[in-house]
Amino acid sequence: MPDSIIGMLVEELRGRINAFPCKHRLLRDNKVWYRLVSALDALQDSDEAIEFVFAESGLPKGGNLGQFILTVHGLFQTLIIQQDAIGSLSLALSSGGVKLFNVHKNSLLREIRKFRNEISGHPSEQITDKKNPGKVNFYQLSFDDFSRWNIKYGGFEENQERVWKVFDFYSYCTNQREIIIEGLRTMVTELDKSEQEYKDKFNKEKLSDILKKDHYPWFDKLECDLDREVQDRNYQGKLVLESVQNKIELLGRKLEERNLPLDVFNQYKEKIQYASERILRIFSFKVLGKRTLELEIYRFYLVKKWEELVEWTKGIDDYYDS
Repeated sequence: MPDSIIGMLVEELRGRINAFPCKHRLLRDNKVWYRLVSALDALQDSDEAIEFVFAESGLPKGGNLGQFILTVHGLFQTLIIQQDAIGSLSLALSSGGVKLFNVHKNSLLREIRKFRNEISGHPSEQITDKKNPGKVNFYQLSFDDFSRWNIKYGGFEENQERVWKVFDFYSYCTNQREIIIEGLRTMVTELDKSEQEYKDKFNKEKLSDILKKDHYPWFDKLECDLDREVQDRNYQGKLVLESVQNKIELLGRKLEERNLPLDVFNQYKEKIQYASERILRIFSFKVLGKRTLELEIYRFYLVKKWEELVEWTKGIDDYYDS
């Protein structure tokens, strides 16, 4: 349910993993990303199903045996789906430094899985020891004594007489829900902590500083060199454009260090490189003539894309300062 605690915590996690740049770091590994998406959906779906049973005040009672059986088996499977989902979520987020929530280390969750295996897993042939397949238990639901929340089932266990067990859905569902809520809250906290540590690691190094014009006699050099001889013009132009290329390459390496997406950066890189190549080609002509206008167009384009790239890096710097 949207207003349930589990549902709200799932939405909190969705908001965090979909935020820049966490999403892009996670998307670098498709397996991690799809595990996250699947686990969050499964958590919400299972929560909806369990909340529905609570809203209906428990198991159906009133003569429809088929509905009762489907609800019992469905609810057991839903509890396991929920356990598996938070386990998968923990596994996916552990790659980002979040502590792993181990479902199998929780005794109550293990007990629920045991009940599920006996009733809804393999009731007609429950192998208790994989190393000794001959040791088999058998279970069956009892329809003589059940209530809205309790089910009774009998079993023939190895070397024992017939045994009867009772499963209290209300108690186990409530306790599992509290465990899931605690686990999700821990993940939210750990994800926030991990993200802050990531920010702190890089917030003192400004990406926009790499592109500052005052680090080198920049693009104005491309104008004042027009009256020089071809050889000198080429030399001065190459110095400027090589510096442009060096700064672009350095910025790319810094983005990779932070596991940031490179798609936008690569678009700027490609456009700036294209303009640089055209400018160098124009410089190679002995007489510029009408190419002076062409040079100005490419120089203007180069400066414009450079300034856009500066603004883009400032936006990234602002994230690390937040």
